[in-house]
Amino acid sequence: METNVLGKSSKALYAVALLATGQSFAITGTYAGQSIMQGFLNLKMKKWVRNIMTRCIAITHSLIVSVIGGSQGPVY
Repeated sequence: METNVLGKSSKALYAVALLATGQSFAITGTYAGQSIMQGFLNLKMKKWVRNIMTRCIAITHSLIVSVIGGSQGPVY
């Protein structure tokens, strides 16, 4: 039988930490994409358009897996 050594709130704390890690990764990737678009490719566009574009690119792969997997999730 499994016992929860850290207490009942450890599940919620772990979920929040997981979400924070995901957000950190997404923000870092978005900023990297923005730097590449602006600096290396010399693309000039409004800041809000660039933000939306890079954030949409960052979330597209997760959306594709969610749509394909449906409610059962990805198939391994």
